[in-house]
Amino acid sequence: MSNQRHHKHLTFEDRVLLEHYWNDEHLSMSEIAIQMDRNQSTISRELYRGNESDVSDVPKHVLNQYVHDFIKYSAKLAQYRHENQHKRNGPRNLTYDWQTKIELYLNDRDYSPEDFVHQFPECPMSASTIRNYIARGYIKVTESAYGRRSKRYQQKPKYASKNALEESSAKLNAKIERQNQKANHLKAEKVQRLTITERPPSVNNRREFGHWEMDLIVARDGTRFGIMVLVERKTRYMVAVRLGTSRKAEDMKAAFDYFMSIHGQFVKSVTLDNGIEFLSWDYLAHLQQDYGIKMYFAHPNSPQERGTNERRNRDLRHIMGYGNYTRLTQLDWDQACVIANNKPMRIALDGDTPNK
Repeated sequence: MSNQRHHKHLTFEDRVLLEHYWNDEHLSMSEIAIQMDRNQSTISRELYRGNESDVSDVPKHVLNQYVHDFIKYSAKLAQYRHENQHKRNGPRNLTYDWQTKIELYLNDRDYSPEDFVHQFPECPMSASTIRNYIARGYIKVTESAYGRRSKRYQQKPKYASKNALEESSAKLNAKIERQNQKANHLKAEKVQRLTITERPPSVNNRREFGHWEMDLIVARDGTRFGIMVLVERKTRYMVAVRLGTSRKAEDMKAAFDYFMSIHGQFVKSVTLDNGIEFLSWDYLAHLQQDYGIKMYFAHPNSPQERGTNERRNRDLRHIMGYGNYTRLTQLDWDQACVIANNKPMRIALDGDTPNK
């Protein structure tokens, strides 16, 4: 037999010739390999590929003795199996049921591949395999599914310097103090603007339930329609309240009153950013004096100090989109929070959901 190596696949003409040698002339595998100038293992694999019957249950010694009786080679069948295998090119464990289930959880329930594998340990694919299939197009997901972002959104944020933070905090504290001086002196107590550094360790370490972070997300379609988002620090439980385009103190108070009417007994403190909507004296006085809630303010230009809130904001946007908020009702936002709060958090909550 020639020592020449062939690296090309068998063509359909080669398979027709093989079918003639095997079925009609009853040549052995080694004889066919010589005739076709191929390796004997190539001929053996090809015969099993194109066999019309299943010989997996036939004992090996019986199969070797009566190999021509058990293996009936079909060139057309072998060509079909070769082309079908070439088209799949990898996702052997990706059945239709698994593909449908993965696409449902990644697109509609905001699961990541890691979340899905953690939730369904019987899944025959790893998270990296699922990501690989997504990249190859075998699993169809949307561009914003499970937090996927384009590269332009993946830049490291630029944080303010320490001096800039201290200067901004001093200006904001002075503004609150001026408002206190102008306020009605019949008030029982002044509005206090506590910085995030004054939060007790039990809040920072998430040991105690009832401490929330609050923020607004705004539609990016030009309407500036706002949604008030509150997240409980220990459980990551999220609540969204439809606010609208107004940032007036009365509207902010009404949105917070709606939140307190449902969750008021579980609120001990709120951590906010320095958005102008949260700096209204009337609004701050409403939280502190009417509800007795302590308020802690993050440093300006420091979103990392409220990382839980920022991350859950992104989860909510992935579910509801980035615009057309005017057509959505409070019930729509409640349902979105149900989806987010029923999603297992693999790392933060060790696989539990915020609802638990």
